[in-house]
Amino acid sequence: MTVDESIDLLRSAIPRGITRNRGGENSVVLEGAREGIRELRAQFGADLPADVADFFAAVHEVVLTDLWNGYFLGPASWIADVHRVGDPRYVRSRGETFEVMAVACNGGGVLYVVPLPSGAPVLVLPSARIDNGVYLADTAPARGFRAVADDLAGFVEGLVDAAISGESDPYDPYRPR
Repeated sequence: MTVDESIDLLRSAIPRGITRNRGGENSVVLEGAREGIRELRAQFGADLPADVADFFAAVHEVVLTDLWNGYFLGPASWIADVHRVGDPRYVRSRGETFEVMAVACNGGGVLYVVPLPSGAPVLVLPSARIDNGVYLADTAPARGFRAVADDLAGFVEGLVDAAISGESDPYDPYRPR
C-alpha cells in the first residue's frame, strides 16, 4: 500500500466507521509534515526506515480519539522525542537488544514501535519496565509484546479494517490472541 493509499484509506474511514459519536476529534493532519520529516531525518539519519519516512513526509499526524482507547500516529516531534529521551530507544527480547523508533501509541499508554533500520515488523509494547532506555520485553508486564503488523502500511490498514467492521482493537496487547 502506498502512502497516498494509506491517507485515502484513513480519510475515507473516518466518516464511515472510525467516528463513534463520542465527541472525539478524528483527523489526518497533513500540514506540518515537511518540518516533521526534517526532525526525523535529523534524529535517525540513515537508520530512518524508508516507509516510515515516506509516510511522515506526507502526514504530520493521525489522531483517532474515538477508536477504542484512541490511536495516535506521530507527530514526528513526538517520535523524535521518545527516541531522544530513550523512552524507549531499544528493546531487549530473548537475549537480543535492538534499536527501535516509536510510530504510534494508544490512549492506554501502549506504544507501537518499529525496529531500526528495517522498519518492520510493527511491534506492540505493553506498559512495562524501561531500564536506561531499554524496554524489557521478557518481563511479566510485557507479556503481550509481539509483532502486530508486517509494516506501517499494514498497521494502518489493520486499524481501519477493524474499525469499519466493528471488531475489537486488533492491536490490544492485553487481549488473548
